[in-house]
Order: sequence, then structure tokens, then C-alpha cells
Amino acid sequence: MSTDNITNLIHQWQNGDDAAINQLMPLVYDQLHEIAWKSQGVKGGDVTMRPTALVNEAFIKLQKSHHEVIDRTHFFAAAALTMRHIMVDFIRHKSRDKRGGGKTHVMFEDKISSEQDQSIATPDIVDLNEALESLEKTDQRKARMIELHYFAGLSYTEIAEVQSVSAATVGRELKFSKAWLANELNRLKK
Repeated sequence: MSTDNITNLIHQWQNGDDAAINQLMPLVYDQLHEIAWKSQGVKGGDVTMRPTALVNEAFIKLQKSHHEVIDRTHFFAAAALTMRHIMVDFIRHKSRDKRGGGKTHVMFEDKISSEQDQSIATPDIVDLNEALESLEKTDQRKARMIELHYFAGLSYTEIAEVQSVSAATVGRELKFSKAWLANELNRLKK
């Protein structure tokens, strides 16, 4: 099925057609699973949610929340953001259950796009979330670009489309944001 058909199903779903979501799920499942797999990038530590469980929970949350979604790219961006929040909540809950309430170290590997010039060293996802929230307070667009790139795996061109800017702007802002995040993550480690 084409991108246009996926977008049409998304529009039908957004307009209240519950049957459209049932047609949409099989069409987007594999890509959602890939996003979940990449966003988990577990290195050492405890294995968190399995990608299938993450996809299923994200899809249920998306169904309930009715994010305003314009097209396929926006849908995957909303799904990736939802997965990020689910993972952070899961890890925080798991940390509370452990003795002493210490952090569970789930590492985030940056292997999503060949367009990347430098990767952020694999941070703890809770620290990454905290750093992104801090960046969001000062520059929401840059924080959103990081989310779209790292969590949704969108290319610079796709991010440019979602953010209504040029791909060159995305490249410059991501370069700045990566450096800012690296500094913030180093600060959080201290």
C-alpha cells in the first residue's frame, strides 16, 4: 500500500472512523517495530520492554489520545514520541521497584541514520529524557528535531517536512543540539 493510502487511513482515523485504525495497524506495524527496536538499543543492564510490547502499548496510547496527525511522517513522529514516554515511565517504575530506587541503565544506541555526522555517546535513557526536557524549555524546535531523529529515525528531509524548514536548517540545528546534549549529559553524570 502506498504512502498516500496510509495518509488517507490516518485522515479517516483522525475523523473518527474506527475501522480505519484496524486497516492502518498492519500497514505501519513493521516500521513501528523497527522504531521500537532502535529506540531500545539496550547495551548491558536489564532488558526493558520488548519492542513488540512497546509497539502495542504505543499504538493503544495513540488510539486513545488521537494525536493530531497530518500524514505518515507525522504519525511515525507521534508514535516515536509516545514510545519514548512509555520507555521512560517503564524505567522509572522499574527503578522504584528495585532496592534503593537506583537508576536502571538502559543505553540508547545511535545507529538510526546514515546522515549523522557524530553520534551522542550512548546515554542512559532517563538522563537523555531529562536533557531533552531541559533543551525543550529553551528551544522546543531543536528538542523536537532530536526526538524525530533519534526516536523516530526520520531523515533530515523528513524532519524538515515535519518542522517546515529546510534540510540544511535541520542539519545545522541537529549539529548544535547534539553538542548541547553531550554537554548536558556530561553535566548530569557529575
